[in-house]
Amino acid sequence: MPRSRRTLGVDLHLAEEVKAIAHSRGMSLANYLRKLFEEVIEAERAGYFAPSLLAEKRAETVLSKLGFTYLPLELLDGPRTPEYTAEVGSRVGSALKELGLSCTEFIERLATDINIAVVRGDSLVLVPGSGARELLRRFLAGLAEGCEIPTSTSGNLIVVRLLK
Repeated sequence: MPRSRRTLGVDLHLAEEVKAIAHSRGMSLANYLRKLFEEVIEAERAGYFAPSLLAEKRAETVLSKLGFTYLPLELLDGPRTPEYTAEVGSRVGSALKELGLSCTEFIERLATDINIAVVRGDSLVLVPGSGARELLRRFLAGLAEGCEIPTSTSGNLIVVRLLK
């Protein structure tokens, strides 16, 4: 089926900047914009205002660099044990899966943002830590379990298979 096309008016300096961004990502301008529009439509269908999502993500990235991370409030109220933390992770993972969200993407992003993982091929290796980092590692392992993502242990390492 042939695609219908529409011309959109954009200031030249913006078009040139977006074109340079697309090319830096190895994409054509048309493919980059198509992907961007698809994501905007999905966000809007879910009830979000897409420009606000981008602004929030920018702020989230800055906060992440300052050591902030996502954390279920339940973890602050409950016992700070590895078992309890994994149990909370499993419940959150089950909910994410039921909602049809990408558990793999969430686990990978959170683990790499807080520097407790190394990507190795098609796996994410959660390295041992202490204190809060160890609890977050257990939370992510529980999250993977709740999402039904295969995990294994090798010594002190927890290996999460990245399902793409």
